[in-house]
Amino acid sequence: MLYLAIWCLGWAPAIWEWSSPWVKDITDSDLMYDFLQGTIFMMSTGAIDWLLSAPLSLIYKFLIEESHGYNNQTLGGWFKDQILGTLLNLIITPLFMLVLLWIMYSTGDNFVIWACVFITVFAFLIIVITPIFIMPLFNKFDPMEEN
Repeated sequence: MLYLAIWCLGWAPAIWEWSSPWVKDITDSDLMYDFLQGTIFMMSTGAIDWLLSAPLSLIYKFLIEESHGYNNQTLGGWFKDQILGTLLNLIITPLFMLVLLWIMYSTGDNFVIWACVFITVFAFLIIVITPIFIMPLFNKFDPMEEN
């Protein structure tokens, strides 16, 4: 819903245009220009989304869930999870976008096939590494008892 507001209110084109002069001064490469402008755009819209959705998340987590006895997370834990999620997003998303843009620039008219292959492999990789590396950052896992 918030992304719909970002697009309907015209913020997305404004953010795209806002970042354009900065990126033009940094690079002459089309690939790096698209990568940098896309990264700035995604980070800006992500920050707007977080600023708009964080208060609602806090209300849901600490007022509604807690009033029914479902919340066992502290406010510090919530902020830690938000920071970790943001850091993971800042690492994974630009890398994904850079590889996808490189595929688009280097494979020509066949980029759709190679992009689909890359996205499929990336999705399987994320499925494999998420329970091993990412989920333990957010949750504590204990071995199950034998009983």
